[in-house]
Amino acid sequence: MLEVIIDITEQLRFEKEMTRLSELNLIGEMAAGIAHEIRYPMTTIRGFLHLSKGVGGRMGSEHIDIMLDELDRANSIITEYLSLAKNKQTDIRPASLNRLLESLYPLLHAEAMLSGKHIHIEYGELAELELDEKEIRQLVLNISLNGLEAMEPGGILTIATCTEKGCGVLRIADQGHGIGK
Repeated sequence: MLEVIIDITEQLRFEKEMTRLSELNLIGEMAAGIAHEIRYPMTTIRGFLHLSKGVGGRMGSEHIDIMLDELDRANSIITEYLSLAKNKQTDIRPASLNRLLESLYPLLHAEAMLSGKHIHIEYGELAELELDEKEIRQLVLNISLNGLEAMEPGGILTIATCTEKGCGVLRIADQGHGIGK
């Protein structure tokens, strides 16, 4: 009769450590995502406050409303990250992409002005689309602000909508140098 005993204590300790490191990596990635998403609303608010300083501290209610919207957006982003354990509900309904872009224009225009750049929006014929307005708003802001960052002063960020082959199209193009290979 032969009896074999194998001590797996070290293997279990190793597996626990790998799980812990994986969780730490995920937390690091989430922190980077949160920082990236929150930076844009804060940059916008900072820009409007800077503009306000230049006009003697007077700011129109339109600019205050935009800053409040951006604070609400930052709060919404934080809330989404805190509720990751829950299933995310989407709010898809018919909406006008052109109207959404119109509401974003003052915000993007102010951001562009601060860095000596320009925004050009071409509103094409476009029926209402089934979309989650908050998600599309975030998408347009992220791509547009990234485009503005990529350009030199004097550059133009162009946003256009149209219908092609029965589908709604959104195009965002900047005059930046692009990403090297």
